[in-house]
Order: sequence, then C-alpha cells, then structure tokens
Amino acid sequence: MRSQLQTRMLLPVAALGVFLASAVFYSNYARKHGIVGVTEDTPAHNVRVLLTAVVVYEAEYNSLPPSLASLGPPSAEKQVNSDAANLIDSRLAVGNKNGYVFHYVPNASSESFIITADPSGNGSPASSHYFSDQTGVVRVESGRVATGASQPYQGE
Repeated sequence: MRSQLQTRMLLPVAALGVFLASAVFYSNYARKHGIVGVTEDTPAHNVRVLLTAVVVYEAEYNSLPPSLASLGPPSAEKQVNSDAANLIDSRLAVGNKNGYVFHYVPNASSESFIITADPSGNGSPASSHYFSDQTGVVRVESGRVATGASQPYQGE
C-alpha cells in the first residue's frame, strides 16, 4: 500500500520535472537562435506558469487548487499553506497581468480544470485568446475565445 502511494505521488513530481526541464531547454534554445516572441511575460508563458503551479499544488496538497488566489503568495506575516501556496506572483493570483485577464476553473469531481487568458478591456479584434486544461496543451485563437478545440499555440 505504501509503495503504491509513493509511486502515485512520485509520478506528478517526475512529470513536472520533465515539463520544467523541457521549458527551460526550449526557452534557452529559442533565445540562442533568435526565435521571435520568446519572452517570460507573454500570456502564453503565464498560462504555462499556471499549469505548472496547478501540478505542483496538486502534488503538495493532494487536490486541485480551488482558485487562482490559492496559488498566490500569503498575506504579510502568514505562512505558505493550501490557501496561499506562493507558486505564482500576486498579479497573476488576482487574474490580471499585462493587459490580460486570467481565469482558472477547477472541477474537483473529475480532477480536471481549465485556464483561460483573454485580453482585458477593448483589445484589438485580432487579439489572441489562450486556453489550456489538464492536458497541458496551450491553445490559441485570434479575435475570439479559445477552447479545447483551438489550435495548439506554437509561439514559444
């Protein structure tokens, strides 16, 4: 029983390690070869940050985070806990960063979730919209809301 539990807990951690290593490798490769559009503060990058934070939170607390705020930093003088895991910055935790509104919607009964990033305010009609879920694939649409049927994002 204990061995199965250890194996079950090790799998998300191993997957996270592979995900992070590949993200770092690709980011370094892209910068070295001048691939345009690789920055650490694009909406797509922030969707990936949220994906990583959800995986880490789930491994640490054995449940999906209930909200973006639960992934953010604790208030002053408070310790890190399941209500404030300190996995993302405070702007992302409130759902507004760099002209985009981020949403995270968990479905604990099916162990699934969605993450979206949409331009705030009156973005241009051609603005990009982003979507991801527990599959880890970031998807994008130009000028309309992205869904699970949208094309995979190829920009980073």
